[in-house]
Parts: sequence; C-alpha cells; structure tokens
Amino acid sequence: MGALALAGVFSGEEEPAQPLRPETTEGDTSRGEGIGDEDAVERPDMKTIQVGGRPTAIAAGEGSVWIADSFSDEASAIRPRHRGNPPPAHFALLGPAADVATGYGGVWFALPEQGTIERRDPSATASAGEQIPVDGFPSGIAAGGGSVWAVSESIVLRIDPASGEVSDEIELSGFGSGVAVGEGLLWVIVDNRELVRIDASTGEDVEEPIAVRDASNIAVGDGSAWLVSASETVTGIDTGSLEAVGKPARVRGALDVAVGEQAVWVTSSDRTVTRLDPTTGEIVGAPLPVGDEPVSVSVGEGAVWVANGGDGTVTRIEP
Repeated sequence: MGALALAGVFSGEEEPAQPLRPETTEGDTSRGEGIGDEDAVERPDMKTIQVGGRPTAIAAGEGSVWIADSFSDEASAIRPRHRGNPPPAHFALLGPAADVATGYGGVWFALPEQGTIERRDPSATASAGEQIPVDGFPSGIAAGGGSVWAVSESIVLRIDPASGEVSDEIELSGFGSGVAVGEGLLWVIVDNRELVRIDASTGEDVEEPIAVRDASNIAVGDGSAWLVSASETVTGIDTGSLEAVGKPARVRGALDVAVGEQAVWVTSSDRTVTRLDPTTGEIVGAPLPVGDEPVSVSVGEGAVWVANGGDGTVTRIEP
C-alpha cells in the first residue's frame, strides 16, 4: 500500500526530502530558542521530585502521576492533590514496565519481558495487579476510544477495560512504536516511516498511511497530532485536514512530546523542555531546564510531568 505525503513536509519517495526548517533569523531554533525571551514569556513554576531508579515512562491520570521503570520491577505514584505533598509511593510489578497509561478506572503497564499488560487499581496499588497475557512483547500502551490499546511488535491489541480481555488483534505492516489515541482514532508509528490511523470503534484502517521520516514518538490533542523525529524536528498535523500545522520546529535532541495546558511540550536530551504554540507550531520562550535524560512527558492532574531517567527524578511544571 502506498503512503500519503503531507503537504510537502513528509515524503513517500524512496529518497525523501529533508523536513522543512523554520526560519532562524531571530535566534537559533536548533538550540530550542524561540519567540521572545524569558522576560517576554512568563516562566512556569517548577519542582523536582525524587523518585529513585530510572523513570522511563510517565502518565498522569486517575488522581495520580504514575511512573514506570524499564530497568526494575518497581513503579511509583505521585499524588499531587493530597495534603502535605506526601513522598512518592513505590510498589512492585510482575516485571519491568516499558510504558504506562491511565484510563477507565485503571493504570495499565506494558511488561515486555513477561508478555503481559498489568492492570493496577489506582486506589490500591499495594494489591496485586491483574495480568492480561498478550502475544509478543508489548512496548507501548494507550487508553481511549472505549478501549486500552497495546502495541506488541507488529500487532495492536485492543483490550476491553471492563473485562480485561483482548477483544481484537490488528496487524500492522511493520514494527509498531509510538502510539496515541485522539479524535476517535488510534495513531501508530510503524517502522519509524509511516503513521497509521485506526478507527477506534471499528479497528479498521482509515485511508492510507501517512509517510513520515524517522518518527519516534507521537501525541494527539486539541485537534492536532505531533510527531517527534530523529532529525530533531517536531511536526504538527491537523487531524481533520491532515495539513501541516505551520513549519516543523527544530528542537535539538528531541525525545518525547505531549499536548495540553495550552501548549505542546517537547523533552530534549540537553535536559530541557521546549514549549510550542499548538496553533502555529512555533517555539515559545526559552527552554525550561529539567533533569537528566527526560525521556517521557505527560500532561494531566493540573500540570506537566517529566520523567528524568538519568537522575531518578520527576519534574513538575505548572503552566
């Protein structure tokens, strides 16, 4: 099957053109510098929370912020709305978790070594979790559209959140990586070169895949999908028209992306978070300093949360 090109930004040709770069006459956007400066754009309140280990995935929802550690069988929970700001609670999983998602009254961990999805009750994390066996090695998970979705190698598994049963298996044309749910669709990056859209109600593909280049992570929200690529660009796609949202922003060392709190948030290997305007894709203000190896970001529970895998911390950003 062929792939749709996106407004000249992504190309399905054998030798795709380099993604467009924003003009850099005012500041060097490759370093994450954007419109205005720190004086012109108010800096949000920020706090560093020590969680220990190597936090590599994070999800905010169900009343808490949930942190997975792909190097140990321990996960953590931060309860931001509790009085006294209690320290993170730690609890054991069946094995190391590659990803975590929240929704439908549960917290869902992808455990690739065990070949399972582990569901935990957010109000009783000390209790044993429910194990949902799946085929392959689940690496990504998302909740939305009435289901929980797990990407395991070249298949997407639909899990009924009420019964915990796998109700459908959807084959991909290659290895699935980044996954997100939004606008009634499941969005999956395949082989870092195609973006597949799946109808969340029927499980059927929606039109042809969109050709992308070196894409690694995706977030969907507020009418747009945002892709991070290995070429250090972040590209927005209008989910209705499939047209590009402005020009791709170049963010050096871009790792992960999340949407919410009136911004697009991009973590970078240079220990920063860059904010993008969700309507134009332009960089807003100066990068925000966070911890070492900020590999995952999530928006929810009234803040933006960054998992810093290199120093065992979580950064809380309150816009």
